[in-house]
Amino acid sequence: MRKRGNAAIVTAVVLIIVSVIAAIFFLRSGLGRVQPAAEALNLGEKYLLEMDYEQALVQFLTAIEIEPMNPRGYTGAAEAYMRLGDAANAEAILARGLAVLPSNIEIQEKLAELSAVFGTESEAEPEEAAPPPVQSFERYIGTYTTNRHEERGENPEFSAGYDLEIFSISDGEIVFGVSYIGRSWSPIYETGEIIATLTGNTADFQWADSWGNEGYGMLRLAEDSVGVRMIQTVSAEVNRASFDTGAEIMLTPFEAADNAEATDAEGSAAADSPPVNMLADMSKAERTALHTFFSNFSEVGLREFNAGSYSVNELADFALWHHYRNNWSRFSYGEDGFMILSSGDVEQAANRYFGISDINHAAYTNDWNYYRNGAYYLMGADGEPLSWSQVTSFADNGDGTFTARYDVYQSHAAPDNLYEDIADWRLGGTVVITKDDPNRLHGNVWEASVYAYSCTAVVALHEYDGRQSYKLLSLAVDGL
Repeated sequence: MRKRGNAAIVTAVVLIIVSVIAAIFFLRSGLGRVQPAAEALNLGEKYLLEMDYEQALVQFLTAIEIEPMNPRGYTGAAEAYMRLGDAANAEAILARGLAVLPSNIEIQEKLAELSAVFGTESEAEPEEAAPPPVQSFERYIGTYTTNRHEERGENPEFSAGYDLEIFSISDGEIVFGVSYIGRSWSPIYETGEIIATLTGNTADFQWADSWGNEGYGMLRLAEDSVGVRMIQTVSAEVNRASFDTGAEIMLTPFEAADNAEATDAEGSAAADSPPVNMLADMSKAERTALHTFFSNFSEVGLREFNAGSYSVNELADFALWHHYRNNWSRFSYGEDGFMILSSGDVEQAANRYFGISDINHAAYTNDWNYYRNGAYYLMGADGEPLSWSQVTSFADNGDGTFTARYDVYQSHAAPDNLYEDIADWRLGGTVVITKDDPNRLHGNVWEASVYAYSCTAVVALHEYDGRQSYKLLSLAVDGL
């Protein structure tokens, strides 16, 4: 009896094990398993964020089949179709959604968005014209500001807004930046420079702002407007503005830059237009060269200069502190603690940056430093934060001179790439406090790069040591 009972137990255990193994295989193989709509929707959202629009479309269409009364299936599929440039199918899937959910606001809003971006207002609407040739894209370069409004009341609500600046467009690539992001339009939320692939008239992109928020977006160059969409997927730990921008499309007014044919009774309207900011057409290397040139003045604290009425003290003090900051090897050391620089080195700096080499050295006077027998004696000092310049505009005045405007930043922890664009500082992890930040007066120069003041300068082309550069004609502070 005991043997027979043991055999029965063994048989039962074996059957249970086999059943469990079969069940595991059955579940892992997916046989007989129905994918929940929520899982399909989550996968669709995941693939959208990863810009895998084909897979996103598969998942949203699956969700529709499983749960046809869920509007996100239709709007998500439309989103994927839009990213794939298939406006017709996007409109068709939304129409299918409205057939079963005729009063659904989400589907209606997505259809309106589709119409705004792709011009699909009706079936009678003609097909969109082919994208303009790349050379005509130049007219889109510039800054666009969205209209913003607020609904005042007990609980004010702000509309989402973006400022978009397009820096350059080449064959298959667009470089732009977005600032004043979100419902509070805070200037501290800037993406810096975004480089995206331009397919026809549209570009998908990933973005990250200066405070650590991240997301994705879509930009489109329409016939008479520029559309940009910003969607946030990551919220920074310290986030001072609401990023509830939803799925809004912001269309910005567009005015063609090419107004050569625009005339009035008195002649061309273009003749009276302000000088064009040349930074947008410059390469990164050219912009870096400008930042470097003007940093030579800000790093020594030069805030005013006029080539028509300069003094020996201005030129000599600039040269002394310029070399102190950049060329220690040019100094020798005296027994009294002074650093000694030759008058020739002072003339070299004055010629390089001001185009002036005829200096009456004997007229130099200073409470701390002095000139004697062909050399300057400098009592060096340290402890001040480093100052450098970020050029914000550079325009040809048409008379052989150029007007530059630049912001000066200060920090004890300056970025290693401080002569590159401000977007590059942030990409390197530098905390930047701009002039529009309401807390900039309390900025900590030990931890961040803090805006200090702005200057306007006029320069002219100047050849020095066989290289083309500029010489400073005038300089003045124009903002604090």
